[in-house]
Amino acid sequence: MTTSPTPTVRRPRRVLRLVAALLAVVTIAAGCSESAEDFSDEELREELVKVLTADAGITDTQATCVVDGIFDKSSDRDQINRISNAQDPGDLSEEDSAVLFDAILGCA
Repeated sequence: MTTSPTPTVRRPRRVLRLVAALLAVVTIAAGCSESAEDFSDEELREELVKVLTADAGITDTQATCVVDGIFDKSSDRDQINRISNAQDPGDLSEEDSAVLFDAILGCA
């Protein structure tokens, strides 16, 4: 009896770039002297898009999609602030992590 090799699941490069966005989003505060609370909604959206396109190497369209997803899927501005201010993915609660991953995967 012959066994076939286990198929390798390959993720498109785009998905990997979007997942890298997670790390860029949760480090916005590390490179910025201001916290998310200091920005209006529109200013925070613009800052997050800027960070994602510069640090995660994704397009403006992809970054906008991720940021819009965070704002759309978040229960309130406090949650958006927690996601934006986190220094490390481990700093996020399970609920906050789920919002962020849903936003990223919704753009893949």
